[in-house]
Amino acid sequence: MVLKTPVQANEVEESLKSTPIRQAYADYEETFVILHPFLRIKEGHNIRFDTWKRPTKNDIFLGTVPVNWSEIVAQTNLRDIKELDGLLAYLHCARQEADRDAWLKLMRYIDSTKLIVAQVDEYPPALINPTLELYESLGYKDVLIYSDISDIKTSYLISKLIKSGNDLPTYCARVLTPDYKILLATNSDARFSYLSSDSATLNYMIDKLDLEGFFCNEATREGWSYHAQTENLIDWSSPERKSFD
Repeated sequence: MVLKTPVQANEVEESLKSTPIRQAYADYEETFVILHPFLRIKEGHNIRFDTWKRPTKNDIFLGTVPVNWSEIVAQTNLRDIKELDGLLAYLHCARQEADRDAWLKLMRYIDSTKLIVAQVDEYPPALINPTLELYESLGYKDVLIYSDISDIKTSYLISKLIKSGNDLPTYCARVLTPDYKILLATNSDARFSYLSSDSATLNYMIDKLDLEGFFCNEATREGWSYHAQTENLIDWSSPERKSFD
């Protein structure tokens, strides 16, 4: 699902602390922001993230159903995906404050439906196998993987990555096809990933993988959801937050 590119607050577009996303991926025709889905556990599966033993990639892929941000926004009466991303940034401690009422609406809904919130730092395990299988269908047998802090690329057979029960082999991974045509990247603290390629390839992948997100314009920055707020705030020390920890 391709959503309308969010309109950023003036303080985001004029900020000197960050650069537009497209500058980092200028070698590619376009960049699509993949919103990491929430997860609904399938009946009969016991997927838990609150224990020392984290479920494997395959456990998550087989035992959950992705839930789009648009559905969460509609069910919780939030304003839009910008407000939802701000709440997720606060939840994962990437931002110190959030709107109190919106936070309570979101967390009460998550608590009542037992949904798993959108993952940060890594490409969602529920999407790894479908994405790699799509690469194979496009004719690729291997991919180059590296991290956000090192450009040293290691080649991996796609078939082995699919069979593995593990997530991608590095934190904040960049997954690059050997012909440098498609680049998938996830940054630290981000609730979304960047998929860069030519327009035709991106639209094909979005359709086949049923991805939800939006295309970057030349001004879109990583803080695209931020807006200043001074009233009705909740912070890390607020009792309302602690009640959902």
